[in-house]
Amino acid sequence: MVIKFVPERHLLKTSRKGPVWELNRQTGLVTIFARKPGQFRKQGIEGDFVAPFYEFDAAIHTIPDRQGFPQHMLNLVHRYQVAAIDFSVLMGRVYRQKPCVALWDFLQQYMDVSKPLPDIPDLEPFRHLDPTTAEHDQRTGRPARYWRDMDEQAFKARINEITDTSKVNMDRLNIMVRHVRYLFGSQK
Repeated sequence: MVIKFVPERHLLKTSRKGPVWELNRQTGLVTIFARKPGQFRKQGIEGDFVAPFYEFDAAIHTIPDRQGFPQHMLNLVHRYQVAAIDFSVLMGRVYRQKPCVALWDFLQQYMDVSKPLPDIPDLEPFRHLDPTTAEHDQRTGRPARYWRDMDEQAFKARINEITDTSKVNMDRLNIMVRHVRYLFGSQK
């Protein structure tokens, strides 16, 4: 299973049988590709399930491992239909919730066209193709080859810095509390 960035500015998750889902920054749409005929027929949809990104909520699902320790997985769940994307194929099942929250932050920045693309090595070759990112890079003076021209020691240090989940703010205000009636869990 592979996730790759395609020049048309969308994340595409593929498998042996073709794409499974797509997050398209240009259109703001999430597509869950029908793996079999009639997969979404109960929702009144023939073919692929397509909905705006803002209609999806992040959910951290927790299940026990064989020893009973909790493992967490990030899922993107459609608010109104029975449709979801399991991101455990990208990051596996993790023993802390912060990596799930960090991935959710990454996905939100990726899909928000008012913000530049996340500054990671995999997206660098495509930064100039995104108008918001190109303007941001020009304004801030970010070199086009920022990652590619970095020496190995600086590269490792920068990767450690951006993957440090200890910086994830787990106590931030839940801005959805005004719009969503929770059945259980935190409502801060």
